[in-house]
Amino acid sequence: MSSMVFLVSTLVHILSRKTELKMMGESEIITPHMKHYLACMAPEIYRYRTWKPLFNISHDGVSYSTMFCKTKNLYPSYILIEDIKGQVFGAFLSREIRESNRFYGTGESFVFTFKVICY
Repeated sequence: MSSMVFLVSTLVHILSRKTELKMMGESEIITPHMKHYLACMAPEIYRYRTWKPLFNISHDGVSYSTMFCKTKNLYPSYILIEDIKGQVFGAFLSREIRESNRFYGTGESFVFTFKVICY
């Protein structure tokens, strides 16, 4: 099982109208088609930015404390999760990741899933 958190870093200059989620490094979880979908669904202000990995269970362990520390005050972000069956799901978070007993964020936040179809 893998999990990664990505953060918007710097604005990418756009030379074409093609929408594509740009990431620093390769993702162990999402395909180019998934990147395209996520870019289309993101709020327009964030669509053409470059995203960088902040936290990866494979490299950083499974500690919530480590995740909160590595993502503190950094937003917006995507949480990408792949379960043991290969299903990918996650969320776009408009605010920083933090512990809370109640809802926080903005209307820009959303959850998503990619369904694996076998033929």
